[in-house]
Amino acid sequence: MDGRNILSWLNRSNVLHRVSKPARYVGGEWNSIKKDPERVKLRVALLFPDIYESGMSNLGLKIIYDILNSMEGVHAERAFLPWFDMLEEMRRSKIPLFSLESFTPLGEFDVVGVSLEYELSYTNLIMGLELSGIPILSSERKSPFPLVVAGGPCTSNPEPVADFVDLFVIGEGEDVVVEIAEILMNMKSRGASRFDILRELSKLDGIYVPNFYDVDERGVRIPKYPWVKEKVSKRIVNFRRLRNISKQIVPNIEMIHDRGMVEIMRGCTRGCRFCHAGIFYRPVREREINDLKESVIELIESTGFDEISLLSLSSSDYTKIVELLDSILPELERRKIALSLPSTRMGTFDLEIADKISRVRKTGLTFAIEAGTQRLRNLVNKGIEDEDIYETLENMALRGWKRVKLYFMIGLPFEEDEDLIEMVNMVGRIKREFRFREVNVSVSVFVPKPHTPFQFSRMITLEEAYRKMRILKGMRRFAKLHIHDPRRSMIEGVLSMGDCRIGEVILKAYERGSIFDDWNEGFKFENWMDAFESVGVNPRKYLEEKDPKEPLPWDHIDLGLDRDFLVREYEKAKKGEITPDCRTGKCHLCGVCFKLNFSNDLVGDFKTGGSKRRG
Repeated sequence: MDGRNILSWLNRSNVLHRVSKPARYVGGEWNSIKKDPERVKLRVALLFPDIYESGMSNLGLKIIYDILNSMEGVHAERAFLPWFDMLEEMRRSKIPLFSLESFTPLGEFDVVGVSLEYELSYTNLIMGLELSGIPILSSERKSPFPLVVAGGPCTSNPEPVADFVDLFVIGEGEDVVVEIAEILMNMKSRGASRFDILRELSKLDGIYVPNFYDVDERGVRIPKYPWVKEKVSKRIVNFRRLRNISKQIVPNIEMIHDRGMVEIMRGCTRGCRFCHAGIFYRPVREREINDLKESVIELIESTGFDEISLLSLSSSDYTKIVELLDSILPELERRKIALSLPSTRMGTFDLEIADKISRVRKTGLTFAIEAGTQRLRNLVNKGIEDEDIYETLENMALRGWKRVKLYFMIGLPFEEDEDLIEMVNMVGRIKREFRFREVNVSVSVFVPKPHTPFQFSRMITLEEAYRKMRILKGMRRFAKLHIHDPRRSMIEGVLSMGDCRIGEVILKAYERGSIFDDWNEGFKFENWMDAFESVGVNPRKYLEEKDPKEPLPWDHIDLGLDRDFLVREYEKAKKGEITPDCRTGKCHLCGVCFKLNFSNDLVGDFKTGGSKRRG
């Protein structure tokens, strides 16, 4: 079946009248890119393993789409997974998963690039492959193309999905996707074999090909051939020199994050000991104000969004945030375009920033407090104090914000019941003192993540989680409380910390009907427990405390962190000791700058904000 048949099915079968949000499936968006097939040498399908609204909210997808389509001879197209109603229609009519630009089945592309942003999308990856007619197991793919390439934060531990992926991009993809495309165009023209193509690609920094490794008796990956790297180091880009995305695609329907996005900096060295993103994207790199202003204006003029979001892991930490706001706000005010800082940090979000971003209209603000006591926040190295919390919220209230959203975690290492009781008390005080019309509190269960200091920590059991949740029920008197399903967190924990044996569990869960596990409509805990039992895997094995000296499934993946640093941080956590942000000038020998030959790249002087004893 080709693109014309699929387009005919969409037009003539009335399927678009029978499914919810049919605009998910028709493409043709403003700024989407189509190319003359006669001039295309390499076809790439960028598969985001979730529905359209989620994928089109992802800036990384837009960046890679823009970069690949800027290359002569390369055409990158987008694909997203169908929701349950459309999935049923496609299976009934034997319609394969297709791209939105040309309605081509994914099995006809040279490359299927998959973005792995969260572990609970792993069954979706399998669904995407099966729906595309691509063999689920990499070992069963014999022809050179398509190659299944995966990137994104989850590749820091690729082992749970290693059986399904031909090669992984470890780290940042902006440079390496160009190198991959150039090699593939060359080798495709020469009729190279699948093995030779993968061998050539494996020579690139940041490329991991699982089939070139064996697994020893300890569960550790070892090279199968003498020319295979023992460790794969992550790729990192010169963020300041990245090209602007001149024309972001304007979605057909409202997105989960329905706004234009400009990434102002990448990385974070605050050093929260639970935070995977802070490790994965180290070191900190900022873009120049003039470049950012140019990006904002281009984005406005090419899309028509009425809200612009300045993205980073902590936007208020951008060293010249006030100057940046002064530079872009006059243009935004003139056009009546709102500005949001979706990720803001208490202690650096002050009255001046509050005044500036509320000049057009007040957008949503979310703050991650994580824990209710200073003891526990010190233990996780959060680096904010009660004074920072209450001062920040007072600034919001004084400037007219009526709603606030707060994030907390339960089950953090070394947590005590008193920490939870004080969390309830803190939310009550916030409601009483600042009189917000609405206080929304989101609580999730701590999930240990690879390459973080807390990778050695245990994850609490479901019974412990439910007991802790009962302590928090009193919070409902002053806040709208949402607690993430601890069963889903447990599955996320196993997928985060698992080895290659978990791949069989994922496949069994999928065969039992598990898809869209990150959605309430899709998650079925019993499918996962049946899958663990059928494979003979005890999920708790992956969630218990680990000896720092023992090998881990991701030891062959090098994000630049020295294990000694992670062990030191874990020991400091036990003592409740803080490690200051290295942007203050003191190096803590984490290893990233030395191994990756790239250090923090700031446009101004870093100020910690809040308490002086943190910096």
